[in-house]
Amino acid sequence: MFRGIQFLIILFCLQVLPTGLWGQVPATLITTKGDTMVGFIEEPLTTQALKQILFYSTPTTENPQKFYPRTLQTLYFQPKGSSDTHIIRSLRLNDSYLFGWVAENGPLQLIELAQKEKVNGKSTLIWRFYLLDSAANAIPDEIQSSNFRRVAGRHIKDHVRLYKDLNDRVYGFEQRQELVAEYNRWIKAGKPANSWAEENGNYTLKEDPGPTIQVKKPQTEPTYSPIELNLETGAYLGLGIIQYDEFTFNTLGLRFSTPGPGYQIQIGGNLEWRKRLLIRAGLNLSAKGLRVTYSANVQMDSVTQIPIQLTETWNMTYLGGYTMFEYHQNDFFIGGGFDFTFHPFLNQRINGSSGSIEIDKEGTLLFNKALNQFDLVLSTGFSLADPQGKFRIKPLLTYHLPVQNLLEFLDPLETITGLNQYPLAGISFRLGVVVDFKLP
Repeated sequence: MFRGIQFLIILFCLQVLPTGLWGQVPATLITTKGDTMVGFIEEPLTTQALKQILFYSTPTTENPQKFYPRTLQTLYFQPKGSSDTHIIRSLRLNDSYLFGWVAENGPLQLIELAQKEKVNGKSTLIWRFYLLDSAANAIPDEIQSSNFRRVAGRHIKDHVRLYKDLNDRVYGFEQRQELVAEYNRWIKAGKPANSWAEENGNYTLKEDPGPTIQVKKPQTEPTYSPIELNLETGAYLGLGIIQYDEFTFNTLGLRFSTPGPGYQIQIGGNLEWRKRLLIRAGLNLSAKGLRVTYSANVQMDSVTQIPIQLTETWNMTYLGGYTMFEYHQNDFFIGGGFDFTFHPFLNQRINGSSGSIEIDKEGTLLFNKALNQFDLVLSTGFSLADPQGKFRIKPLLTYHLPVQNLLEFLDPLETITGLNQYPLAGISFRLGVVVDFKLP
């Protein structure tokens, strides 16, 4: 009985003690104002998305201070039972501030960020990874398996051997922490240019030969041009919309539409500057079409005329070229430019029926010729990089706004003065894929 009472008393005391006392660890905080604070925090868990830090000046402080990513710059602490120092820092991403874990610290930081997101209707912890040049206080670059070599290569390209290993797939996305750690060791060692030797395909650190009085020529590491030249090819399918003057053509009884989806095939090249700006140019083969329905009279004899509904179809295939400009931000891009086509190969046909009369023949009653085209183009899409960095696939959507009429009307329709001044153009939306091939 007495032992039971003792147990209840001990349990009661444990319940009334401050709960934070048992989960607190010593910590050092640096605020965004540059103030350094030493005290205690409730130990964060990597299994949860970190949104705030509770800071206690003493273990028994009843009202802890709350720090958020906007107010806390860096946090240092040692988890219970560990001698390693863990670091949490604030990241600014798209005008939002978030807490991230510093997986590898140094001039180049590898940061892991956890966020809870809805996946198939369930709240799931999603991890994202970033590289940050801590000395330059630059914008963090997100790394994924698809862009790891391209993004990491920008940060470590001054370390020639490590940059070569990255492109030779010695380091992959799974070895991101080892890559950053080795690069930071090289930086802290003063960037030794000749400190590595290759033996049987492996790189090892040479032994320090000690001081020498021999004067050596300064070693220059190769420089990498910010401009890259790539080959590209593309293919599109499009939906056309015929633009025309409603009042004029409705008065004549003309109805315009498109005969089906158009297409375009491209081949060319692009100049890429600092992985941001692209200037694209090349040749293309494209197709546009137009269908017009109207009423006419067939003269059977000197007296009899029979009304008939005719459909005239024009299918035009053009040779031409294009010039585009693109701005890339991570894997997303927007662009604009010009699409010019000339020398159309065309097929025009008239068909219709009225009772026993059937008309199906090549020719035209309305138009004189197909005109060369000049389109203004807007585009947007995203890029998917090959892990080896040899090619890049870019699905995209383009909007083509023509500045030239599709066809020239025949003179018999001179009842409308200045008919050719009215717009008859083919606006189009196209879905396509462009593939960039990196030149060696």
